[in-house]
Amino acid sequence: MTSLKSFNHILHSKSPLIVEIFDFISDHENQQLFEYIETKEFKESLVVGDEGDPAEHTNNERTSSSIYMNSFENNISEILSSRIADLNNAHVYQLSCLQMIRYEKGEKFTPHYDKFFTDDVSIIGNRGQRLASNLLYLNEDYIGGRLSFPKLDISIKPKKNSLVLFKYDGDGWEDTLHSSGRIIKGSKYAMLCLLYEASHEGKELPTTFNPDIEILTLT
Repeated sequence: MTSLKSFNHILHSKSPLIVEIFDFISDHENQQLFEYIETKEFKESLVVGDEGDPAEHTNNERTSSSIYMNSFENNISEILSSRIADLNNAHVYQLSCLQMIRYEKGEKFTPHYDKFFTDDVSIIGNRGQRLASNLLYLNEDYIGGRLSFPKLDISIKPKKNSLVLFKYDGDGWEDTLHSSGRIIKGSKYAMLCLLYEASHEGKELPTTFNPDIEILTLT
């Protein structure tokens, strides 16, 4: 099982949990992701609407572009989905697809929450609430684009191949308001994978916790 003990990491916050994990992927795996990206066409990134408009749409608050990779689409997606599921002590079927994100000069994502505004499954669907975000960073040769949590006064310039995990399934979730700063020079490439309450395939879900994540949450 993938464990925090396997990686160098920085605990930025215990509640809510925000942890930066270094070298979550290898340079070879990074190269595989870029080779995949080169075969696809990026499209405008989407956001989830508010209570009156829950459908995904584009807006000027998120100006990046994205492509999507299914968890079982190829070898690298299977490896990363399994590793992320282990880290979150979750079933891979609880994960979203892998969203590859590109921010070019001038692009940004203003402060927002990844957690849904409601727990009503008639609005958010049978997968239920989002529990955590896993942000993997594929490069660092750009200026700007910091990951910031303004309510906690946390600002991170992620390293290449690092992953930032933050949870919003308990107390303090309101402090997970976060943003991706405007790119001043270069392009930033990242990958987002979300953890949901329920499986989209009706699979049996784990009932135990990743002890490392649980210890960080409770101590």
